[in-house]
Amino acid sequence: MNDFKLWLEFEEVDPDNWNVNNDFCNIHVELNDGRKYGINIWTYNFLKLQLIIMLFLVKI
Repeated sequence: MNDFKLWLEFEEVDPDNWNVNNDFCNIHVELNDGRKYGINIWTYNFLKLQLIIMLFLVKI
């Protein structure tokens, strides 16, 4: 029974230099009825880092 197709995308990382708590992944879900969903999932730490970067860039 395959009700959906799932595609997961992760960046290649160095296992010795990777902070699992500060990262993101992309997910694509395709349902049997043709609906498709794209999901970008961020950890809270990655969100916080991106907000800091955006605030810094706004000040420039």
